[in-house]
Amino acid sequence: SIGVAVEGGSGSDAISVSAGGLTKYTEQILDLFADAVLNPTFPEDEFEKARKRALSNLVQEKKQPGVLANKLAVKVVFGDHPYGDVPTEESLLTIKREDLVKYHEKWFAPNNATLAVVGDVKPDEIVPKIEKALGSWEKKDVAPVEPAAPPKLDGLTIHLVDRPESVQSNILVAQPGPAPNGPDNPELNVVNSTLGGGFSGRLFQNLREKHGWTYGAYSAFGPDKFGGIFTASAETRNEVTVPAIKEILAEIKRLREEPVPTEELGLQREYNVGNYLLSLENAGRTAVRVQDIDLYGLPADYYKRYATRMAGVTSQDVQDLAKKYLSTENTAIVVVGKAEQIKAELEKLGPVKVYDTELEPVGAKPAPAAK
Repeated sequence: SIGVAVEGGSGSDAISVSAGGLTKYTEQILDLFADAVLNPTFPEDEFEKARKRALSNLVQEKKQPGVLANKLAVKVVFGDHPYGDVPTEESLLTIKREDLVKYHEKWFAPNNATLAVVGDVKPDEIVPKIEKALGSWEKKDVAPVEPAAPPKLDGLTIHLVDRPESVQSNILVAQPGPAPNGPDNPELNVVNSTLGGGFSGRLFQNLREKHGWTYGAYSAFGPDKFGGIFTASAETRNEVTVPAIKEILAEIKRLREEPVPTEELGLQREYNVGNYLLSLENAGRTAVRVQDIDLYGLPADYYKRYATRMAGVTSQDVQDLAKKYLSTENTAIVVVGKAEQIKAELEKLGPVKVYDTELEPVGAKPAPAAK
């Protein structure tokens, strides 16, 4: 009845527990938060409910072309690296409640965690309360995670998920991107928004405004600790799938080869700086950024200089960074659509590898045994 939210979350690099509520309930918030962090019980019935939801989500995702495209892009770009491992029905069914208990025992330790507090609190008041709530948490020996580097893409490859009921194509142009501690990430925000950050981005203006092939076209850098991914995406009618891919690649090439006009660049700088300054009002996002400094080994003043670095991007910077991080040659083209209608045209770009909606290469599964 005190309106406190306690939640868990997970991503490619970390698992988290968060809690929030009114400042006058700080001690109750910390008690509930500490209990969740230190004493999870993983009830068997709740575990089974979570598994059923995850299995149901997998079934639904097979009906969502955009999700299939993103999953396959991750598998293609990261290969056998852990980032390329996507959940399957088989993998979910192998998980036992005991696995969750062991995971918690192995990884949840104060020396393997960070804690951020954002709100109407003062250090000399909140720190003793934190020590009271979490002071009994004992350190553990936690081995560092050091996976091999993600593979590099060599040449242009084309990957098609055959979805016979599709009436349009979901396109992703994907390639490796920088990690969160990459030296150019604030400036890359301006590069990305120029290419495909929204209505004013070149992909949107080209594919939607100029050609009328799509409702929207976008690009994004997705950084993870051990390597990131870049994607440019659009949904188009089947008959313009290949022309749309060519235009996406052409816009990447133009960004690499031609200086961005002063007025266009100015708008993109202002857009990024303004968005960043507005985001500072979000307490949860601020907490994550503070913790990212530790998680990704960022300089202590990284976010203090963030807006200034974006505001200082020049046309030459954009061109240099596009050449450094974007390619039209070493890239993967992922398409989800009706193979019968689009495969032949895609083959004009290069050899096409076809997958089913399980994201398995067609022909890779053994035929069922005769009864």
